[in-house]
Amino acid sequence: STREKGSDWFEAKSLCEWLQARGLVALFFAFFADSSQNGIPFSTEMKHTQMITIGEPKVDKRPETPTMGIRVRVPMKGMSSHVTQLMKELRLWIQQSGANPSGTPFLRLHLIDMAGEMDIEVGMPVAETMAGDGRVCASSLPAGSYASLIYSGSGLAGNKALIEWARANNLAFDRWDDERGDAFRARYESFLTDPKVEPRKTRWQVEVAIKLADDAV
Repeated sequence: STREKGSDWFEAKSLCEWLQARGLVALFFAFFADSSQNGIPFSTEMKHTQMITIGEPKVDKRPETPTMGIRVRVPMKGMSSHVTQLMKELRLWIQQSGANPSGTPFLRLHLIDMAGEMDIEVGMPVAETMAGDGRVCASSLPAGSYASLIYSGSGLAGNKALIEWARANNLAFDRWDDERGDAFRARYESFLTDPKVEPRKTRWQVEVAIKLADDAV
């Protein structure tokens, strides 16, 4: 049948978006999975469609947060595998040191150079800092106003959405140009999902937060 121009189906950017708005995604994929078992073709592309969710951006004031972390410089290519290994290393240190975590682990981007080295830190908020071992060191997330949102499925899409929202609302980040790249006072992603409960990274809930310039709000 002919769809009416202006209908929500017609204006939906994708089938997945339309289904997601109505909570029908699981039902849709369950139907096709069942159909494929009964001889009805189920395309590989549809099987591997990645669902991306992006929450509502917000601005809130945050106190200084003590952290323990590992800071390194790694190339953008292959950074994900470095982060995974650093997370394991930090978790082990936290367990063995008796540190008291007060939040979820995070990846902090001190300096971004997509074509060169990234200055990153894998960290954990703690009730209070303690002596490190040279590899794991005490640090903190500075107090101030932060723009943030929660996403799942795509870090690129989540970061882009937050940056575009801040730009549209004339909110300046606390950042500066460095000879090595884009430097940030505090830009980090907190991993809210327990990987033991949900091992698939594309399903993780992640909060991206970027500190705003002191005179931005």
